[in-house]
Amino acid sequence: MLTALVTMLAIAFTVQVPTEPGLYYIQNTVFVRMEGRVTVIPQSAKNAVALTTQGTRSIKVSGRIAGTTSEHVLAASTIFYYRLPPGSEALGGSAGDLVLVKMKVNGNIRQFEMGTAGMGEMTPGISLRNQVVLRKKLLEAQVYEITTPHPLRFGEYGLYLYRGYDRPDAMFDFTVK
Repeated sequence: MLTALVTMLAIAFTVQVPTEPGLYYIQNTVFVRMEGRVTVIPQSAKNAVALTTQGTRSIKVSGRIAGTTSEHVLAASTIFYYRLPPGSEALGGSAGDLVLVKMKVNGNIRQFEMGTAGMGEMTPGISLRNQVVLRKKLLEAQVYEITTPHPLRFGEYGLYLYRGYDRPDAMFDFTVK
């Protein structure tokens, strides 16, 4: 509760998002930069069967992150700030590339659905039932404020960033307690 109040007071004043591209949140009036983690997509014999059985079987393709919780433990109404890399807007990049995902804990990993495979093809994309609604507000060129319309429930979340074919996707994971 105190963290949320401090965050709201900090926002009431001019927000000076750091100049280095990336995803940030404010904790104790200081910007904290989050590092994106490459998601692991396990491949197995089950996947090969789904791709070759003419659709009689299909599977969900899951992204996975090691660990049951994140090092970032945040308040339910944390505000994020996203600064795009220089020139990325000209290539179509925006805060729209970020998707908030509710992850499931399974053993010592957190996972989320990244698509389905079957009938000899794969359908990529985060399942809508795993997505959480985001609000994205342009503060200045290449800088966005990212919020949720309602406080998040306890659990494991991540802001998933699709970066295109030349770079692996990334997950900015966090825990809400």
